[in-house]
Amino acid sequence: MAESLFDWLRKLNKDKKIRRTAITVLCLVLVAVSLFVLRQKKTTGDAMTEMAICGIPEHTHNESCVDERITICGDDEHVPDDDRHENVWSCGMEEHVHTSECFPDPTADTESPEIWEAALPKLSGHPVSDIVRIAESQEGYTESARNVEVTERGDGSYEMHGYTRYGAFVGLPYCDNWSAAFASFCLHYSGMEENGAIRDTECGEMQRRWEDAGVFSGTDAHSAQPGDLVFFDRDGNGIADSVGIVTNAGAAYIEAIEGNSNEKVEKNRISLSDGTILGYGAPALSGTPDVVDERPGTTEETPVTAEDRSCRRPVRRRFR
Repeated sequence: MAESLFDWLRKLNKDKKIRRTAITVLCLVLVAVSLFVLRQKKTTGDAMTEMAICGIPEHTHNESCVDERITICGDDEHVPDDDRHENVWSCGMEEHVHTSECFPDPTADTESPEIWEAALPKLSGHPVSDIVRIAESQEGYTESARNVEVTERGDGSYEMHGYTRYGAFVGLPYCDNWSAAFASFCLHYSGMEENGAIRDTECGEMQRRWEDAGVFSGTDAHSAQPGDLVFFDRDGNGIADSVGIVTNAGAAYIEAIEGNSNEKVEKNRISLSDGTILGYGAPALSGTPDVVDERPGTTEETPVTAEDRSCRRPVRRRFR
């Protein structure tokens, strides 16, 4: 076998015609394999891109869907005819034919920085107040329901992630949990980032970096103030999975605006006894210092606001 193979290779080396034929066959095999791989990738990509997002399966009623025919005229004495009867569909499905509205549109709801910056409120130049203004101006923004990225789970099912301007801002337009992206957006445009506040795309990593910088405090060591970041652990694993901007603080509650809350930017009122609050990020800003509430007896009826906070005697703290 080895000798015959050697002889064949020696003959192939000497015979140009056989050599050209062998090279041609090899090239054709490589092209065929490449086309097969590309086709498989395209088929998978098209299936995910063309997956209907309307949530309604295509269906057209046929004879197998008819369970019975009923009169609609209220007269049982006459001879039934098609004009006085209608079908009762037993299939339990509604008729639906997919249109372009049923499929992802990668151009829907996209924004450039010029667009979202034009929608920002007029700022005061005081980052503590401005971060609250920015957060409040974003309230009600909802992730796109049409411009979505479809990804496959390990079990073969699919999930969809909608486009957001906050994801686009951090370079991840279809990020799943865009809570940290929203907070980073507010930090950047308020001017806090320029003064050293740390932004990130992931809540747990953001919490860790704020702890390392010495500007994260647990609930037992810091009283929330408007303009603080509040970190939540809602799945109970000890790591932040959501972050919001504190807009009001009372004796027994805080109000915070969060991104990715029910897939939108939403203001929530949270009891201070809520076990999901991990702590607060209170960045010290050069020229715009962090301040504390010095009014005695702050209660639910007299919440601390961002404007209140910006007028008090500052307590200066800096990043390490």
